[in-house]
Amino acid sequence: MDKGLSQQSRDFIAGDRVLRSARPVAEGWILDAQQQGLKVSRQLSFTTMTYAGERPQLAEVKATDVLYPLYGKLETRPANLKPEPGTVLVAPRLLALLGIRVGDNLEVGDTTLRIAGEIIQEPDAGFNPFQTAPRVIINLADVEKTGAVQPGSRLTYRYMFAGSAEDIQRYEERLKPQLKPDQRWF
Repeated sequence: MDKGLSQQSRDFIAGDRVLRSARPVAEGWILDAQQQGLKVSRQLSFTTMTYAGERPQLAEVKATDVLYPLYGKLETRPANLKPEPGTVLVAPRLLALLGIRVGDNLEVGDTTLRIAGEIIQEPDAGFNPFQTAPRVIINLADVEKTGAVQPGSRLTYRYMFAGSAEDIQRYEERLKPQLKPDQRWF
């Protein structure tokens, strides 16, 4: 039973452990994890405006690398899509709100991306009754082009870690004393 619960929790957070921060963490922390044999997936979340022609809509952006998710499954239509540079995956609600479809272009902040598919289910979406804006998922390589990351922007950096229980524990022991008040390890 413990093994089943452990797998469910890994799927729910898309990793064995997550480090959440309001700012990027030191690159040395990531290199240390990788040198200890851990896989690390990076993610950045923020809110920005999207546009289809002249129609605006606020959206919750999740920018990920190609390793996302380390556990669980990102369900998309068409199946098995990852956000490649220059493309965006969108919630069906955004398509309906803007009157657009897969294959169309969507402006995300200051850049235009091609809609590659729909987001059906995210493993780490959780339940947030306050999330009113539909989700879009882009590649981390496209973040700078959006122009959305500015001084004062509300950003959430997430680093998902996967590896053996022993490697995770060893890394955690080194990491925890270095955490700042705005950083959370879970």
